[in-house]
Amino acid sequence: MVQLPDQLKLVLQLFFVEELNLTEIAAVLEVSVPRVHQLRAKALKDLRGLREGE
Repeated sequence: MVQLPDQLKLVLQLFFVEELNLTEIAAVLEVSVPRVHQLRAKALKDLRGLREGE
């Protein structure tokens, strides 16, 4: 996970650790809810790719 860009790490942390919903994360990041959804999807996809590359 360390290899992910900071913004993607933050999205995952806010979602899974802090248990914020997409609307709350959007407010923290000052982006739209659809953008948070895109970022979360990209972070999970990239994380899977990193795991498969090990």
